[in-house]
Amino acid sequence: MSLVYLPERVWSTRYGVDYFTVKVDGYHVRDNKYAVYEMNVHNGKQQWKVFRRFSEFDRFRSNRWRQPTSACAGGRPSVLAPAKTYCCRDLNPDFLDRRRAQLHDFLQDLLVIPKVATDKAVKEFLQLHNSKCLFV
Repeated sequence: MSLVYLPERVWSTRYGVDYFTVKVDGYHVRDNKYAVYEMNVHNGKQQWKVFRRFSEFDRFRSNRWRQPTSACAGGRPSVLAPAKTYCCRDLNPDFLDRRRAQLHDFLQDLLVIPKVATDKAVKEFLQLHNSKCLFV
Protein backbone atom coordinates (compact mmCIF):
# COMPACT_ATOMS: atom_id res chain seq x y z
CA MET A 1 0.00 0.00 0.00
CA SER A 2 1.13 3.56 -0.66
CA LEU A 3 1.75 6.06 2.07
CA VAL A 4 -1.53 7.83 2.89
CA TYR A 5 -2.00 11.18 4.61
CA LEU A 6 -4.75 11.53 7.22
CA PRO A 7 -5.79 14.88 8.70
CA GLU A 8 -4.92 15.14 12.37
CA ARG A 9 -8.58 15.22 13.42
CA VAL A 10 -8.98 11.59 12.28
CA TRP A 11 -5.44 10.43 13.05
CA SER A 12 -4.83 7.38 15.24
CA THR A 13 -1.82 5.10 15.62
CA ARG A 14 -4.13 2.18 14.95
CA TYR A 15 -3.86 2.95 11.22
CA GLY A 16 -0.30 1.65 11.13
CA VAL A 17 2.79 2.46 9.09
CA ASP A 18 0.97 3.07 5.81
CA TYR A 19 -0.54 6.26 7.22
CA PHE A 20 0.84 9.54 8.50
CA THR A 21 -0.22 12.96 9.70
CA VAL A 22 1.60 16.22 10.31
CA LYS A 23 0.92 19.33 12.38
CA VAL A 24 2.84 22.60 12.42
CA ASP A 25 2.83 22.94 16.19
CA GLY A 26 5.02 25.89 16.96
CA TYR A 27 7.99 28.04 16.16
CA HIS A 28 11.35 28.84 17.71
CA VAL A 29 13.36 32.03 17.25
CA ARG A 30 17.04 31.27 16.74
CA ASP A 31 19.73 33.77 17.76
CA ASN A 32 17.16 36.60 17.52
CA LYS A 33 17.70 36.40 13.74
CA TYR A 34 15.18 33.97 12.26
CA ALA A 35 12.39 31.57 13.13
CA VAL A 36 12.07 27.86 12.51
CA TYR A 37 8.68 26.18 12.46
CA GLU A 38 8.21 22.91 14.30
CA MET A 39 6.32 20.15 12.53
CA ASN A 40 5.25 17.03 14.40
CA VAL A 41 5.03 14.07 12.05
CA HIS A 42 3.31 10.83 13.07
CA ASN A 43 3.72 7.63 11.06
CA GLY A 44 2.22 4.53 12.61
CA LYS A 45 3.40 4.50 16.21
CA GLN A 46 6.46 6.61 15.44
CA GLN A 47 6.64 10.37 15.71
CA TRP A 48 9.36 12.93 15.16
CA LYS A 49 9.88 16.65 14.85
CA VAL A 50 11.05 18.44 11.73
CA PHE A 51 12.22 22.06 11.90
CA ARG A 52 12.02 24.23 8.78
CA ARG A 53 12.52 27.92 8.10
CA PHE A 54 9.88 29.78 6.13
CA SER A 55 12.28 29.98 3.19
CA GLU A 56 12.37 26.16 3.09
CA PHE A 57 8.57 26.01 2.92
CA ASP A 58 8.64 28.63 0.18
CA ARG A 59 11.35 26.83 -1.80
CA PHE A 60 9.53 23.50 -1.37
CA ARG A 61 6.34 24.96 -2.76
CA SER A 62 7.82 27.02 -5.57
CA ASN A 63 10.27 24.35 -6.75
CA ARG A 64 7.84 21.48 -6.72
CA TRP A 65 4.20 22.47 -6.72
CA ARG A 66 4.28 25.31 -9.26
CA GLN A 67 6.11 23.40 -11.99
CA PRO A 68 4.04 22.44 -15.05
CA THR A 69 5.56 18.96 -14.86
CA SER A 70 4.21 18.33 -11.38
CA ALA A 71 1.81 15.46 -11.97
CA CYS A 72 0.72 15.36 -8.35
CA ALA A 73 -0.57 18.92 -8.28
CA GLY A 74 -1.93 18.77 -11.80
CA GLY A 75 0.72 21.21 -13.00
CA ARG A 76 -0.95 24.20 -11.40
CA PRO A 77 -0.52 26.00 -8.09
CA SER A 78 -3.40 24.36 -6.25
CA VAL A 79 -2.72 25.57 -2.73
CA LEU A 80 -1.70 28.94 -1.39
CA ALA A 81 1.35 29.39 0.77
CA PRO A 82 1.71 32.33 3.15
CA ALA A 83 3.08 35.50 1.61
CA LYS A 84 6.72 36.45 2.00
CA THR A 85 7.87 39.53 3.88
CA TYR A 86 10.25 41.51 1.70
CA CYS A 87 11.37 44.44 3.81
CA CYS A 88 12.39 42.79 7.05
CA ARG A 89 12.25 39.69 9.19
CA ASP A 90 9.29 39.93 11.51
CA LEU A 91 9.95 38.03 14.73
CA ASN A 92 6.87 39.39 16.48
CA PRO A 93 5.11 36.48 18.27
CA ASP A 94 1.69 37.39 16.83
CA PHE A 95 3.09 37.42 13.30
CA LEU A 96 4.96 34.14 13.81
CA ASP A 97 1.89 32.42 15.24
CA ARG A 98 -0.27 33.61 12.32
CA ARG A 99 2.35 32.37 9.87
CA ARG A 100 2.58 29.05 11.74
CA ALA A 101 -1.18 28.59 11.32
CA GLN A 102 -0.93 29.51 7.62
CA LEU A 103 1.90 27.01 7.08
CA HIS A 104 -0.15 24.34 8.83
CA ASP A 105 -3.13 25.07 6.54
CA PHE A 106 -0.82 25.05 3.50
CA LEU A 107 0.45 21.56 4.35
CA GLN A 108 -3.04 20.24 5.08
CA ASP A 109 -4.39 21.60 1.78
CA LEU A 110 -1.44 20.17 -0.12
CA LEU A 111 -1.44 16.71 1.43
CA VAL A 112 -5.11 15.99 0.73
CA ILE A 113 -4.46 16.21 -3.03
CA PRO A 114 -4.43 12.65 -4.41
CA LYS A 115 -0.93 11.14 -4.78
CA VAL A 116 0.88 14.11 -3.23
CA ALA A 117 1.68 12.18 -0.04
CA THR A 118 3.68 9.63 -2.04
CA ASP A 119 5.79 12.25 -3.82
CA LYS A 120 9.53 12.04 -3.12
CA ALA A 121 9.79 15.78 -2.38
CA VAL A 122 7.05 15.52 0.27
CA LYS A 123 8.74 12.53 1.91
CA GLU A 124 12.03 14.41 2.04
CA PHE A 125 10.47 17.64 3.32
CA LEU A 126 8.69 15.80 6.15
CA GLN A 127 11.61 13.39 6.64
CA LEU A 128 9.28 10.45 6.11
CA HIS A 129 12.24 8.57 4.71
CA ASN A 130 13.56 8.50 8.30
CA SER A 131 10.72 6.26 9.38
CA LYS A 132 12.19 2.77 9.63
CA CYS A 133 8.72 1.33 9.23
CA LEU A 134 8.49 2.52 5.65
CA PHE A 135 11.26 0.24 4.43
CA VAL A 136 10.57 -3.02 6.25
